[in-house]
Order: sequence, then structure tokens, then C-alpha cells
Amino acid sequence: MAFSKINIRTAVQDNIGRTDKDSVIDNSITLALEAIGRRHRFRVMRTESDLSIVADDLLIALPSGTVDVHEARIIDGTSSYPILLKTKKWITDRWPNIDGDSKGKPVRAYVEGSNLYLQPQCDDSYTVRLTVTKYPTLASDSDTLSIPGVDECVINWCTAYVLRSYEKFQEAVQWERRFETALKFAMKDDRARDAVDFRAEDSNPVADRVGYGNVQSSEPWLDPFHGTNNW
Repeated sequence: MAFSKINIRTAVQDNIGRTDKDSVIDNSITLALEAIGRRHRFRVMRTESDLSIVADDLLIALPSGTVDVHEARIIDGTSSYPILLKTKKWITDRWPNIDGDSKGKPVRAYVEGSNLYLQPQCDDSYTVRLTVTKYPTLASDSDTLSIPGVDECVINWCTAYVLRSYEKFQEAVQWERRFETALKFAMKDDRARDAVDFRAEDSNPVADRVGYGNVQSSEPWLDPFHGTNNW
């Protein structure tokens, strides 16, 4: 059963033995989901969005909450092709005056802030299909966790956070340890799912013909937050 926001709040209340910390608990849920997302990019955090661009567009706004851009593709009728994602320096070193260059179908782009900047400047109307990673959110009490197997992680993280908020440090440490253990199992399970998907995709020759590519993943040892606590 997927846990809802109210389920998580109730579980944390039970763990701390108090019902007067709801605002702190709700804040901790948001922080917990971000902390978990920084530690591991769970596969269900990846989403696809189709965004429209028109002639003279130089940029496109990324979907709200985007933390990684894995792939961008131009959809033009029944055909599509990838947009090469590079750094701003790489592109501007080669095309320093993008808005003064000839227009065309965008073939390169870089991410800056909350926008994807296109090169060359768009010459017509197209659809850009973005594959991005977004942190999960629980806005309302009825919203449920989209990441399978992390309910215990969230509850443990929030319990530790709330205990620390009123200086129950020794108890918080115990819940932090439980969080680390639960997260390790959740990450292992997610990697196993990715491995199954990769084997299935690798055995399907159609995948190569229709342009499936490797999706970037964030490994914990490459994450500057790995091994740190954000309580």
C-alpha cells in the first residue's frame, strides 16, 4: 500500500508520541523527499513532458521541479531526433551570437537555471520531448508516495528531524540509523528494477531502431550529499 501524506504524519506522531508537531512534520516530509532524491535518482522520478516551441524561440522553460535533464528530442510530425545537450560554455564558445545566427531546427541546447537554451534559434513550430528527473512531492493529505518502498525511509527521516527540533538528539540518532538502513534496501531494490529493464531492453532489437538511449543516472558516490545528513 502506498503511504499518503496523512499516513506519514500519523506514523511520525506515533513515533514521537506527540500530536502538536504537525507543521514541523509537514515541513520535514518535503525535506525528506528532497534528501532521498539527492541520495539516489529513483527510476520513477523520471518523467516525460511534451513542450511546444515556435519560430524565434531561443529557450524553453523546464517543467517545474526539474533537477536533472536526461534527454531532449525534437518531435516533427512522425519523425524525431535528439537535441545534443552540452554546457553553456561549449555552445557559446562556438556560437557566441545565437540570436544573430541563421534560424533552424534546434540541434543543441544547454541548461541554465530553469530554462533550456536552444541552438540555433527556432525557425518553426515543433514539440520538444523532455525526459527529466523531478523530486517527488506530497502537496495534499491524500497524495501518495510515487516511489515504491521509500515510505519507511520518509517516516524515519521525518521522525529524526522532528526529534532534533526539540533536542531529543539521542533518540534522533536511532531513527537516523533506521533511515540509512531502509534507504539502502530501497536503493538496492530500485537498482534491481533498472537492471531488469536494461536486460529486457537490451534483448529487444527494436529498441535500437526506434532510438532508445541510455538514461543518465545519479550514483550515490557521485553525489556531493552522499554520506551526509541533512537534518
